[in-house]
Amino acid sequence: IFEAYGVVQYAEIAGASIYAAGLFSKDKNIRVLGRMLVQSLTYSGLSAMFIRMIAGRKRPPLTEDPFNFIGFTTDNSFQSFPSGHVTVAFAFSTVLAEYIDTPLSRIGFYGLAGLAATERIINNQHWFSDVVLGALVGIAGAVHVINENDKRNNGNNTSNSITIIPSFNRLTLKYSLN
Repeated sequence: IFEAYGVVQYAEIAGASIYAAGLFSKDKNIRVLGRMLVQSLTYSGLSAMFIRMIAGRKRPPLTEDPFNFIGFTTDNSFQSFPSGHVTVAFAFSTVLAEYIDTPLSRIGFYGLAGLAATERIINNQHWFSDVVLGALVGIAGAVHVINENDKRNNGNNTSNSITIIPSFNRLTLKYSLN
């Protein structure tokens, strides 16, 4: 039952719905929460997908060897490390828990994410290290979004930025010091 908490489509729909509710109700706080959820899921999800493709780790049903890495692949059977479900669950939970900012919200949301991680191991879909890295990637993406939002709110948006500008025959990398 906790697998659904880590499904990216459900989490993105929830984030977009919260954003839309804030937009239509003209409530900036609700809109910002929705934006932060979608950003967190996007940053964390893209990071997890990149790591999975590079690592190429076999899922538990395919091998009993947790050190069976084949390297770069796009085959989902070899994309166990890190867990995408756990990345989504922790990215979503971290934004909600820290936005609401109460002990009960932290216990509830991190507890749900932890149960989603446990479910992935029990159902033999991931190794323990898969869920640990998934949790770290999800938390890191969410904390980054939260910190950037705090800077924006405090008028202290002095972070450095990297921009990738694609063109027909090249990519330009632009690094800005603010």
